[in-house]
Amino acid sequence: MKAVELAVVGIAFACLVECAIGIIIGSSEDKVSKTVNKICLGCICEAASDCDRSVGCVKDVCGLFKITRPYWVDSGRPVLTNDDPNDNAAFTRCVSEPFCAAKAVENYTAKYRKDCNGDGVVNCFDYAAIHHLGGFGCDGNLEESFKVKLQSCLEEFQNSDSDYS
Repeated sequence: MKAVELAVVGIAFACLVECAIGIIIGSSEDKVSKTVNKICLGCICEAASDCDRSVGCVKDVCGLFKITRPYWVDSGRPVLTNDDPNDNAAFTRCVSEPFCAAKAVENYTAKYRKDCNGDGVVNCFDYAAIHHLGGFGCDGNLEESFKVKLQSCLEEFQNSDSDYS
């Protein structure tokens, strides 16, 4: 299995668990279907940092999804198990860990969910724009390198023999 697929599958597992828990405890199917899907989440990670787990913080941007503290706060301050969202270092610990970071992206994109490119459907390109450009700036232009990596990753899974759904 290619490194890209392994990274996406790891993040996908976290999302799958979250969706299963949501269904088990009675969240509505409508809410579950309106969140970024696992393959999209993995491809956003690939476009942001090649899903490099060793990425630390560069200035105010941290982790494999390149998340800022205001983004993390806006996503509801997800934390690792038994961590305190009010602890100053909780942000860094969360965005440095793939599952917690993925939860932040899932929360943020769900919060700002909209059709950013005006094509009449909310899909991975919209979620990627929300993540990369912000909830209120997603109608702007994605950087070409981000867009190319995202598209390449999505195409790789579309053409894959493996079933990741």
